[in-house]
Amino acid sequence: MTVLFPTPTPGSKPPGDAAATLALKAAQSAQALAAIRGGEVDALFVAGGDPADPGGPVGSTQGWMFTLDNTDHAYRLLIENMAEGALTLTPDGHVAYANRRFAEMLGRPLNQVIGASITGCFAPEAQAVLAALRAPEQTVKRSAELDLLDKAGVRLPVFLSVNPMAAGGLPGALALVVTDLTGQKRSEAETAARETLLAVIQRQHQTELSLRESLDTQHLLQACVANLNDIVLITEAEPFDEPGPRIVFVNEAFTRRTGYTRAEALGRTPRFLQGPKTDKAELARVGRALKRWEPVRTEIVNYAKDGTEFWIEMLITPVANAAGWYTHWVAIERDVSERKQAETTRRSLENQVREAQKMEAIGTLAGGIAHDFNNILGAILGNVALAKLDLPADHAARPRLKQIAVSGARARSLVEQILTFSRREPPTLTAVALGDVAHETAAMLSATLPSTVKLSVEVTDEPLHVRGDATQLQQVLLNLCTNAWHALPDGAGSIEVRLSRRQVGGTPAIAPPARTHLAAGTYVHLSVADTGRGMGAATRARIFEPFFTTKPAGHGTGLGLSVVHGIVASHGGSITVSSRPGAGSRFDLYFPQLEVDTSLAAPAAPARPSTPGRGEHVLYVDDDEVMLTMVEHLLLRLAPARRWPRCRREPTPSTSS
Repeated sequence: MTVLFPTPTPGSKPPGDAAATLALKAAQSAQALAAIRGGEVDALFVAGGDPADPGGPVGSTQGWMFTLDNTDHAYRLLIENMAEGALTLTPDGHVAYANRRFAEMLGRPLNQVIGASITGCFAPEAQAVLAALRAPEQTVKRSAELDLLDKAGVRLPVFLSVNPMAAGGLPGALALVVTDLTGQKRSEAETAARETLLAVIQRQHQTELSLRESLDTQHLLQACVANLNDIVLITEAEPFDEPGPRIVFVNEAFTRRTGYTRAEALGRTPRFLQGPKTDKAELARVGRALKRWEPVRTEIVNYAKDGTEFWIEMLITPVANAAGWYTHWVAIERDVSERKQAETTRRSLENQVREAQKMEAIGTLAGGIAHDFNNILGAILGNVALAKLDLPADHAARPRLKQIAVSGARARSLVEQILTFSRREPPTLTAVALGDVAHETAAMLSATLPSTVKLSVEVTDEPLHVRGDATQLQQVLLNLCTNAWHALPDGAGSIEVRLSRRQVGGTPAIAPPARTHLAAGTYVHLSVADTGRGMGAATRARIFEPFFTTKPAGHGTGLGLSVVHGIVASHGGSITVSSRPGAGSRFDLYFPQLEVDTSLAAPAAPARPSTPGRGEHVLYVDDDEVMLTMVEHLLLRLAPARRWPRCRREPTPSTSS
């Protein structure tokens, strides 16, 4: 097919109506262009050319002839049916040619694309890249990913390839190939989404595994904490002031030791476990450490639900979260009641050992002093007796000598107590009926005590024997009753002496009395109680110390109860005291009961000889000159007709080698 485009010759005028002529030519041009694009045109003849034009075709005198061979026709069909958009640009950037696919990408009719500026076809942010691709100095193929803008303003991702056409005789012209990347981008997005989803699934799976492992570990830790013998208690970190941090966790050891259930403990403060014997000063020290967020260790007394007290050793540690803020306190508590009891027992035994050692040392010292003092008293009392024999009955000095004798007797009684206290050898023990000792002592005291003091003795009817020294046991009872008398306010009140049998252990099982360490067996229980002033704890702790007394100076020696303690200990017994200020005192003595055995009966005292001597010799030896003189005068008084020679041994001077 050949298309003819007539052109007016120079100087000619268009025939007829000019407007109709232009419309006709426009329609013909559109038809010709459609035929060219459809591949129906093989040659193009432009008629009306100037024959003298040297640029015209050779041999042509009436116009120009353009032909399309079969190869060009095949290329045109290929470009028009491409899946990519194809277009050519003029040097100034206008579209000279575009295929249908490029028009479809823009969503515009093809006639609106031809002649349009290429810059209007791309997004604003793509203009700089587009300008670089169209730069005149670029002589090689270039490409980039840009966004097209369709008629509605929707962005379309494309791959733009730009090729210069200077080699084809069209300098400055460009050939563009536009590839739609929507599917590729969608595929890439889907692939990325699948990969993201897969990563999320993998992370979720890993999280589930970690959570399962964490739950297993948590279950294991809970099982371990639940089976601990130590108490585990967790509280909130604050408040420090009342009512204190709340409990959020306790283990089974807490419920076993305190008696409170978990529901009863959660939400409460640990302070509900404290009581009267909880050391407030120690709690204040712990509180100061907690306010500094420092771990602290302590030992305090807590109370169980039933009111029983128990000692705990506690370590409190703060726990922080990932941000470093302290959120909880963890307390690990161990019941140390048995250890505390053992420490108390050990201290008590140590105190007893120290007291025994102190009493032994004081006894040794007192025994030496008492021995010398006893010699002095013997000389005083002996000379008083001699002086009374030398004076007539109505002599004025006799009352004074009597007072000297009374004071000397009191001093001798004191010396005897000191010697009893200091005596280390065990006494001579025989079977002693303690009931008889009680009655005899009461008879002696009745003649001494004033009428304002009521003395009552209650002795069981059954015979109660102990293995002991009757004189020492009587001294024990005398000292206790005298001590009770002196404790009565204004010297008025009552003293009760009771004697009974006491079973410890065995059947029926009876626990040993408090503050004693009696073995199982049968004991004779002797108690002396009074209605006196009583004693405080500080006095009770020292009453058995030698020379300790609460009486004013000159009114007590402080040896009475020390002697009692020593005698009771030497008889294998035990002594305790119960007293409160204003409530009187009671001393309880326990002696092992002895079954009566005639072989242990106290020997009868030998009869005093009633006949004078028959010429025997008397030898008296003493290193005290005063005692020698006193005894010599006494013997001369008894037998003045006899000679009493005195032999002296002078000290032998020492020799040195």
